[in-house]
Amino acid sequence: MYSEKQLNAEDYKEPVCPFDDDFYSNAEPMETIPVRRVIEKLDELLYEKNDIPGARRHLEFWERSAEAGRDLRGLLTVENELMGFYRQNASKEDAYRAMARGLELAINLGMDDTVGGATTYLNAATVCKTFGEAERAVMYYERAKAVYERDFDARDERLAGLYNNYALALCDVNRFDEAEGAYFSALDIVLSGDRVIDAAITYLNLADLYFKKLGEVDSAELIEENLDKAEKIFDNENVVRDGYFAYVCEKCAPTYEYYGWFVTAKKLNDLADKIYDRT
Repeated sequence: MYSEKQLNAEDYKEPVCPFDDDFYSNAEPMETIPVRRVIEKLDELLYEKNDIPGARRHLEFWERSAEAGRDLRGLLTVENELMGFYRQNASKEDAYRAMARGLELAINLGMDDTVGGATTYLNAATVCKTFGEAERAVMYYERAKAVYERDFDARDERLAGLYNNYALALCDVNRFDEAEGAYFSALDIVLSGDRVIDAAITYLNLADLYFKKLGEVDSAELIEENLDKAEKIFDNENVVRDGYFAYVCEKCAPTYEYYGWFVTAKKLNDLADKIYDRT
């Protein structure tokens, strides 16, 4: 359910404002950044080349460029990407800095009730979830969810991503039935969409949910069922085997290792190595 709690300054601001006092005084940018090209290059660095240092340099360069040109909307896009990048690379301080900047930008630009603002709340939620603030994450997810469900088609794959991440946070606060429903909603979207590989992640997340909810013995059958469903997706030759496929392989391999499916874990790592040309 959407939380009615209002976002207060202490919920998003760092102790020191990241911008100078008149940063928002001129609404017109002096120079805009090429947002689409920035994102395309980032995807190439992350998913095709697996170049983590290069991706960081790329994003931080365009962050500085957007700031210099006072391109606030472009900067908001970059801060959203930085939240995800820093989170995935365990850079907690940097992730919270990007989160504070992103939320402040969304609010000052009057975008907090738009899809762009909701995406910022979603990314802020994933930062909080990653670094142990599950309750705060749930609040941000619910703000994003209210806008996404209002403004997106019910089959939009962006909703599936939100449902997956929202469910993870719900599990952390032991709201298991709601989390299970969110995972099923995500599956309903991705299994009929263009990125079927994302369903593999959801199946593994469901396995983790059942383990946490029911315990090792009572969840064993459900865990095996979901691990098997995910493996069938990786084995499906009709699923595109590109850089994103490799990324998902590496993301899912540790879960298979955890549950003792070592052959499957090795297979996924070998697939990723082959796609990244590391063999």
